[in-house]
Order: sequence, then structure tokens, then C-alpha cells
Amino acid sequence: MFNNMYAQRLWDVLVGTSPATQAREIPLVVSLCYFSLTIFFGRLLRLAVDNGSPAHLRLYLGDFVVSFMLHACSLENGMIMRYYGFTGFKIILFCQIVWFSLTIKTYEGNPRQQVIGYLSGDRTGSRALKRAACQLAGGLLSYSYARAFWSLELMEGHSQRYKAMHCTSDLKVPILIGFAVEFVGSIIDTFISITTFSSFQFAELLTKCMFTTFMVVMGVDATGFYLNPVNASNQTWGCAGTSHLEHILIYWLGPLAATALTVLARNHVKANMKSLRAQGHEIHQLLQENTASSKQDTAHLTSSDIDSNESSSSSCFYNMDEDSDIQDEAIDTLEECELVNRNDIMLNSNLHIRREDSGFESSCSPSPVDEDLLHGFSENQGHEEDSKAIDPSQGVRKRSSKIPVKT
Repeated sequence: MFNNMYAQRLWDVLVGTSPATQAREIPLVVSLCYFSLTIFFGRLLRLAVDNGSPAHLRLYLGDFVVSFMLHACSLENGMIMRYYGFTGFKIILFCQIVWFSLTIKTYEGNPRQQVIGYLSGDRTGSRALKRAACQLAGGLLSYSYARAFWSLELMEGHSQRYKAMHCTSDLKVPILIGFAVEFVGSIIDTFISITTFSSFQFAELLTKCMFTTFMVVMGVDATGFYLNPVNASNQTWGCAGTSHLEHILIYWLGPLAATALTVLARNHVKANMKSLRAQGHEIHQLLQENTASSKQDTAHLTSSDIDSNESSSSSCFYNMDEDSDIQDEAIDTLEECELVNRNDIMLNSNLHIRREDSGFESSCSPSPVDEDLLHGFSENQGHEEDSKAIDPSQGVRKRSSKIPVKT
């Protein structure tokens, strides 16, 4: 009676008309009360764990409480989908993912996170198994908590679910397809969760939450798309349509194996990138060392070495100048010798002509006429000794070879 009374009044305030008898209850208000009570109760437990539990048990107890809160809220999402469809389900799921992402940092509620931590080297295998066991225990306790709230029968959906004696599996596709859906979905979800895409943390968190919500909505009609073995077992273990072995294969082995493969692939890529960076750093150091050594070799050329090189080069230029003077003197000497030879030839030819004209035979002693000719030649050579001409056709300097002949 109390339920119908407050629901009727709230409906009249919001809508202004009286609803039908079957829709008189307002499921959203009841579900919001459920979520609020669960988060409040879980928050008190977390404070008790953080402040009053032993240090060696704090992590395990924290996982137990967080798993309890997370899976208790997930159990109520079915009521939202029943009354408000996919639109209401998407909104409430997105709000829950954002809330838990912002408020929970140290503790975890999904066994897949233990696989990520173990393969990343953050925890030992024994610690990962203990934390997974605590998460499973907290999830199973949340079902008892939900049934206790459903027993209040604040709305028809809660009453029906509390009185239900059996359930139906969420697997609506063949086993292999269901395994593939959970397997691929876990790969994508793991990759998104372990990868940083932006330096703006809040914007990245909202983007990841939106993408996770979109994936769950896309796959919920196939397998329920839990992506969490504890959540899947908490809601569908023992339900008709799926055996225990199939349940373990699809909802436990598939997500855990997919998570492990994704983390191993990520570690392999990171190791290769690290080795490449190390090689690049070594190459950079070698280049720097070679550059430094070349600079040192250049610095070894001191000023004394440079001065000695300059003096040796100047002496070479000096020797080249001396050699050029010697070559000029040699050319002048050769020209003089050539001039004397030409004069001798011309003189002899003139003497020979005069002897033939006079009718005398050639003799070694010169005649008086010859002495006068020789005397005239010597005087002419003395006057023109300093006059020099350049023969354009020969390109060399030579003395004048004009010899006057007395007749």
C-alpha cells in the first residue's frame, strides 16, 4: 500500500495524469534507491577496511567489498532494461562505469585484472589467485544482498524475480560463436584498458567508458557480454540452456585467455620497442664519439705546425722564383749562342761568296777585306747588344739578328 501511494503521488507530480494500475509503480525510483543504498553501504565497508583492517589483509578485503558493490549494481541493471529498454540501460551502465572508474583506484572487482597484473609483473601468482578468490566471494554475496532487497517487493519486477525458482541462460547463440564474442570482446576491452591514448585523463576515461558501454550494448543479446567471469557466474550459473562446462568455457576460459594473450602481445611489442630505442641510443652515442674524436684530431694541429707549414710553403715559392730566374738566364744564353751561330754562318757565307768572285781558293787566313768585315760586324754587335726584340711568331725573347754587310 505504501508503495502504490508514493508511486502514485510521484507520478502525478511528474506527469500530471494517473497511470494504469499495472504501470502505477515507478521502477526507476526503486532502482535508484537500490543503487544508492548499495553504494552507501559499500562505502562504509571500504572506510572500515581502509582504517581498521590489518595491512596484510587490506588488499584482499578491499577487493571483496568492491566486487560486492560492483556485482550488486549489475544485478539491478536487468530491471532498468526491462522497464526502460536499451536507452535506460545504456545511461545507467555508463553512469556506473564512470562512477567506479573515478572512485576505485586500489581495489579491483574483475579477475581479468589479476591476469593483467600478474603478466605485467605487478604481483605474484599466489597473490593474484587470492585476490581473484576474494572477488568471487564478494560477487556471490551480492546475489544474497539483492535477493534480500527484492524480498521487499517494492515493485513488480523485484517481486517476480524474488519468487522465481529457475532462470534462463543469457547465451542466445551457438557455443563457438558465444566463445568468440566473449573472447574478442575481452581482447578489445583489455587493449583499451591498458593503453593510454591521451594526456587528458578525464577525457580519456570518459571515452573509454563510452566505448565499453557501446560494446556491452552490442553484445548483450548474444551472450550477455559480461566481460567479467564473476559477474557472469553470479547471474547465470546453473541457468537452463547452458551446462557448467559450457559456462566455464565461454565466460571464464574465453575472457581470461583473451586477456592473457593481449597482455603478452603488448609486452612483446614493448620489449621490441625498448630494444630498438636502445639500439638507436647506441648509434647516437657512437656518432657523438666519432664527432668528438674528429674534433680532437683537428684541434691537435697547433699553431707551430701551422707556422712550419707556412714557412715550408714560402720556401717552396722562393725556390720556384729562383728556378724561374735560372730558366730565364738559360734561355738568354741559348738565344745568344744561336745568334752567334747564325752570324758565323752568314759571315762564312759572305766570305765564301767573295772568294769565289775574286777567283781565289778558300784559305784559312782571312784577307784584309775580311778583317774589315769582321771589324765592322763587331762594332755593329756592340751598338745593338742592348736592343732586344720579341718575335711574335716564336713567343720568346731574342736579340736583333740584323747584320749590315759592307759592299
